[in-house]
Order: sequence, then C-alpha cells, then structure tokens
Amino acid sequence: MVRTELTKILHSGVIKGRDAEYLDDELRQRISIVNTDVSPDLRQARISISGSSLRQSGADGAVDKRRAYAWLVRNTKPLRHTLAQRLQHMKTVPNLSFVQVDVAAA
Repeated sequence: MVRTELTKILHSGVIKGRDAEYLDDELRQRISIVNTDVSPDLRQARISISGSSLRQSGADGAVDKRRAYAWLVRNTKPLRHTLAQRLQHMKTVPNLSFVQVDVAAA
C-alpha cells in the first residue's frame, strides 16, 4: 500500500508541505519504485528506487539519476507528509529512506 501511494504521489506531482522543492515533471515521472520494505512495526520503510528509466546516454543520464535521487532525499519530509494524508487510516506512517539500485546491471 505504501509503494502504490508513493508512486501515485510521485507521478501526480502533488506534494504537500511548504518545504517541497520542484523537480521537472519529465524527470519526476521517470522515477521507478522497485521495492518497498516496511518494518513489522510500520515505523521504517526502505524504498528502492531505480533510475533505469532515466536517460542512460553519457554523463546526462548519470546527472539525471543523481538529481532525482538527491531530490527524493531532500524531500523526504514533504513526501511523508503527503503519504500520511493519503493513508489516514493507518495508525503510523513509516519514516522513509531511499536507496538507489541499478536494475539494469542486475
């Protein structure tokens, strides 16, 4: 459920909170959530992000991957706030930590 809602938040671009930074729509929509590991007590969530759908050609692809990952890390609190509003029925919403994985290399 956390993975589905977080994907919807990223692709729609509706992120609540005054600290939310802007990332261009094209780059934000190409971020793929590969896996979500939530702890049994629902306090921590490890979100595996793949940049394989981002441009792979030359240095631009590496820059796009870094920009997207850095944006996610900087906007963890606004993303969690938006997730909490969507998952109001849950008692607690997990703290989010993002991990970058390379699906293409695997």
